[in-house]
Amino acid sequence: MIGGRGHSLHYTAVGPRGDLWEDYPGSHYRELSGLVELYHLGESFKFTGSLPREEVVRLMRASRVFAFPSHAEGFGVALIQAMAAGAVPVVYEIEPLTEIVGEAGVYAKLGDPESLAEAIIRAYDDHTLPALVRQRIQNYSIERVAAQFMKAVEAPEERATPPAGT
Repeated sequence: MIGGRGHSLHYTAVGPRGDLWEDYPGSHYRELSGLVELYHLGESFKFTGSLPREEVVRLMRASRVFAFPSHAEGFGVALIQAMAAGAVPVVYEIEPLTEIVGEAGVYAKLGDPESLAEAIIRAYDDHTLPALVRQRIQNYSIERVAAQFMKAVEAPEERATPPAGT
């Protein structure tokens, strides 16, 4: 979808066996590897499996775009890590990913591979997004998150009154 549009991109799929590999029930490995073969992306696409944390950080720092096509997500720690490393996020338009990314990334229509491909191209081509990512990720600094937590804990008017007799 992307290769034939004048873009020479390289893709790296990182993840533990349970998330990606063929011997795991519900895995997408066969589907993904079939698409890589169908679209002749063998030279551009690499499946790494699990990697040491240092290598994952190195890859995130070297990446211009971080595609995170999750259909359902609890929080998106990997997304925040990639943004902290400077990668422009591409996500499906679902909560909490939209809350995390804000205007600093590109959205794709849920479950639509063509929309995802277009979003990756837009993220790659838009040179204004890295500055927005750097600005947005400040919302998730340790200091800011800790301050927000302490504010919530210390606000007595926000506390629920326990039921009588407890």
